[in-house]
Amino acid sequence: MEALDRCVAHRIETATFTRFLDEHDALGVFTEYLLDRIAQSVQDQARVTLQPAGQRIAWLLVETFELAGLELADPRRIPFSQAGIAAALGLARSTVAENLRRLRTAGALGSGPRILVTDPVALRRVASDQADRLDG
Repeated sequence: MEALDRCVAHRIETATFTRFLDEHDALGVFTEYLLDRIAQSVQDQARVTLQPAGQRIAWLLVETFELAGLELADPRRIPFSQAGIAAALGLARSTVAENLRRLRTAGALGSGPRILVTDPVALRRVASDQADRLDG
């Protein structure tokens, strides 16, 4: 796993964290948050394993695009290589290249060597349904 932005992690002892949750009456909220994240993870895992390659690629691009902060030089730019996308999704690089070509042809991505989102609506449509059959 590689962070897209600079990250700082801190380690705290279990007892200290538990005491913090108790003092702020936050155990229920924290538990609910964890369960929500686990459920989302299961949904994401199902998406990654069950959907066609085009949808999986579009989903990854949409998720990355939506998480990009406006403080970035170009928040439309996806900071992954074709090989990185292939590795993340368990696909062949040639499969990623072909699907990126289709997304570019459809206007969801810009042309050129970088992966640049030009039409987020079209990209979301591909990620959410069977519209990954962009070749006709």
